[in-house]
Amino acid sequence: MVKLPDNSTGAIKARLLKEARAKTVREVVQYDVFLNAAEDLEPDKDGDALWYGGVHELRNTDTVRVQFPAGASAVDVLRALKKIVENIEKYDEDADAKEQVELVELLEIDFRMRFS
Repeated sequence: MVKLPDNSTGAIKARLLKEARAKTVREVVQYDVFLNAAEDLEPDKDGDALWYGGVHELRNTDTVRVQFPAGASAVDVLRALKKIVENIEKYDEDADAKEQVELVELLEIDFRMRFS
């Protein structure tokens, strides 16, 4: 009989902590879009709030990562991605930012194709 991996919360946490030891600390720019944000976050006209800043993470690569909750609606994810793109275009003039915008636009197209 094949033994299935233990996917309990404790086992997952133990595996993640073990993997973290092998990773290096890297600085990344993180964007958070709070959909239907509380008033204290000063939401925009859509009711959303955007936060971004430099954070340190344990990572193996310097890839651009986009994360959203499993089960999020395509409408919400695309709205959040557009807010990030607009913010990058508005405040970041260097070439790397333009490449990030192009990548987000490609991800948006791919997301639409998968979930349309």
